[in-house]
Amino acid sequence: DYQSTASEGRVLLREVTAFRLRFYADRRWQETWDRPQRLPQGLEITLTLANSGEITRLFLLTPGGGQ
Repeated sequence: DYQSTASEGRVLLREVTAFRLRFYADRRWQETWDRPQRLPQGLEITLTLANSGEITRLFLLTPGGGQ
């Protein structure tokens, strides 16, 4: 049952020492996103793991301007 496990919490990944989000819009990467009415064009997620180092993934959220 999704609701019971979601409220209990679950460890998905161990040894995470840092977590960073960056948002791409207006032809530049930004550390914060303060436009709740609009999605950024891209999202970068970076995890730093104690034993594996840095892992970065990029996601395209909307084509073009994302209006």
